[in-house]
Amino acid sequence: MRLSNKALQSDFSPMRKFHKASVEAKKRGISIHHLNIGQPDIPTPERYFEAIGKFNAKTDAYAPSQGTDELLAAIVKYYKSIGQDITKDNIIVTTGGSEALLFAGFCALDDGDEILIPEPFYPNYKTIFNAVGGVVKPIPTLHSENYFYADPARIGKLLSRKTKALLLSNPNNPTGTAIGDKQMLDMLELCKKNDLFLICDEVYREIYYGKDPKSSSALQFRDYDDNVIVIDSASKRFSCCGSRIGALISRNSDVIQNSMKLAQARLSVSTINQVGAAALFDSITPEYSKELCEKYKRRIDAAVTELERIPGVEVSIPTGAFYIMAALPVDDADDFQNWLLSSFDDNKETVMFAPGKCFYATEGKGRNEIRIACVLEESKLKRAIGILKIALERYKNTADK
Repeated sequence: MRLSNKALQSDFSPMRKFHKASVEAKKRGISIHHLNIGQPDIPTPERYFEAIGKFNAKTDAYAPSQGTDELLAAIVKYYKSIGQDITKDNIIVTTGGSEALLFAGFCALDDGDEILIPEPFYPNYKTIFNAVGGVVKPIPTLHSENYFYADPARIGKLLSRKTKALLLSNPNNPTGTAIGDKQMLDMLELCKKNDLFLICDEVYREIYYGKDPKSSSALQFRDYDDNVIVIDSASKRFSCCGSRIGALISRNSDVIQNSMKLAQARLSVSTINQVGAAALFDSITPEYSKELCEKYKRRIDAAVTELERIPGVEVSIPTGAFYIMAALPVDDADDFQNWLLSSFDDNKETVMFAPGKCFYATEGKGRNEIRIACVLEESKLKRAIGILKIALERYKNTADK
């Protein structure tokens, strides 16, 4: 039986592709420092579990396809707290940000349509947009420019009659690059002029520590309401990735109506998890966001300091999110990661990262790069990078023999 090849055009997730090898390493008694997946170790706020604990319905019934009234109201309240005036009618609650991306793809793209994305980019973007029939067209960036992409002239040269959307991650996963008001306006004007959707993934919104002000949201620029689709999620902001609560937000009524058709087709998002998420969105404070950001900034600073001490490693300094892209003195980071899990340990410890190749659509790029997720507390993060340093020395010696 022949399978559809739309989703098969993508690679396996680089964050999860070595899972089997990691299981085998653990069976041999190896402890693994996981820097491969953006799963924070920061505790989920207690109010999430408290709200779920108080859920006393006699039946765990379907929620409304758009989302519960309580969660929709809490999301509206949160957006108003950051200066964005939206209503419940602008929101579709989704199963994580991933489903919001899928809905956005179905709304923006027909078979063969192109979506421009700065590379390196989150690999699941390609899987999702391939699955809806779209074609990912990369916007090349340079490590030496900290992966800056928001140049209208550079992007304009990549436009074709098939281009229907531009996707930005702000701050960016995996690079940590973030853009401010001027650059966001440049991107919005480019989209409006060329009748494109701007799909803005803002799940790391609060985690920003650059010197220049960053846009609070693409939604703040009201002259571009028809172009903007925002992707949001509770996962990173509240450290509750397992809740799978996300949102598609747009003032374009056609986008919302068509997303609602898809939402009805999958019936509803988890009722109980929406109860917990509503409590989180309803009670978020500037103090909480500031503390979260400062915690990740300390981790980023510690990781960068340790990485810069490793001979041959080149580090890009992020200004947002909790990831670092680094170039290693190896020919192939995939091979190196496999060796780390199958043939190396330091006092029965090793480390996992996400090899960089799958973050690129351009063939041959990223082979010696890795993405490090700074999701461990500082002491564990330093130890993990110390293990990486030892491993690189041994790997070089192995290769030289």
